[in-house]
Amino acid sequence: MRICNKTGEQMTEGYVVDHGDTLLHFSEIEYLVEHLRSLKWVDADGQDVDIEDQRDLLDYFYNEDYYYYTTFDDDEEI
Repeated sequence: MRICNKTGEQMTEGYVVDHGDTLLHFSEIEYLVEHLRSLKWVDADGQDVDIEDQRDLLDYFYNEDYYYYTTFDDDEEI
């Protein structure tokens, strides 16, 4: 079981940010979006990424392999 970085509550499914030295878990999409909006990100051309539409924001960072959605096995079942 994992702990949501936003709420501190246990989670059995959710969003994982696994990028470089960053490993975060978010139980709800709104917590992930809040995190994504807090980032300073540049594209391959060195331009700042500023995406207003939530779906476009999620698609952009998903395509950049910044996060994924998964379910977690209960550690006690292993």
